[in-house]
Amino acid sequence: MRGHTWSNDIREAVIRASELGVDHTIMEAITGVSKRSIQRIISEPKHGDDYRQRCHRKKVLDAEHCHFLRGCIERNHSLYLDELRVEVNERFGLNISTTTIWCILDEMGYSRKKSRMKTSVPPTHSV
Repeated sequence: MRGHTWSNDIREAVIRASELGVDHTIMEAITGVSKRSIQRIISEPKHGDDYRQRCHRKKVLDAEHCHFLRGCIERNHSLYLDELRVEVNERFGLNISTTTIWCILDEMGYSRKKSRMKTSVPPTHSV
């Protein structure tokens, strides 16, 4: 299964079987793990008690940047993402993508419609 995260127990069993010289075809039949995943599990390093690799990207924008974005939106509700990107670049010298701006705004609770905050209450419809 592509993109599957195998438990540490399965990883440990695959590594043990490999150390004992068990053929990958037999491991595949017993564990249900594909041959390619078995090869990956065997080749990747162990991180402490965890075999799964940890990849945490550092946030590009911090609280100051978010506060700045919120202020920009409060001043002008009709700004486009690329205009916000330019504002951040001019103010802080950060060259970030519009996708990064969108992700940060989404985390801050803004929706895509006119930069309104997300609410759990459905909007009222006028007739």
